[in-house]
Amino acid sequence: TYKARSDNEIERLSAEIDRQEETLQEYEVKSAKAEQVKTAYDLLQTDSEKLSVSLREASSDAKVKDDEIERLKKELAMLSENQKYFSETADKARDALQTELVELKTYKARSDNEIERLSAEIDRQEETLQEYEVKSAKAE
Repeated sequence: TYKARSDNEIERLSAEIDRQEETLQEYEVKSAKAEQVKTAYDLLQTDSEKLSVSLREASSDAKVKDDEIERLKKELAMLSENQKYFSETADKARDALQTELVELKTYKARSDNEIERLSAEIDRQEETLQEYEVKSAKAE
């Protein structure tokens, strides 16, 4: 009976050792899986931090680009105003030059008429002078 009890106790202890070894293997598998999950989580955390930094940098770059776009819009508006001013000034200058050209043409026409009138007057006076000289020669 002692041997039977010892054999039973050995069997029971052997079964308990087998069960504990099985439990230990399950624990080691679960521990390895937990370590993999922790490593994966750490990698995801690192990636998340990198993405967060990249997002802040991209946001900062976008802000810089938005500021540059606003500056260029203002510059374009200013250039547009300048173009409008210069266009108006050029139109006024062109109108003034056209007015001056008309006045000069009018003055030239008057001058031409005056020259013709004076030329005709000179011709008439020369004719009168010749007639006078002829009469004077006849009177001598």
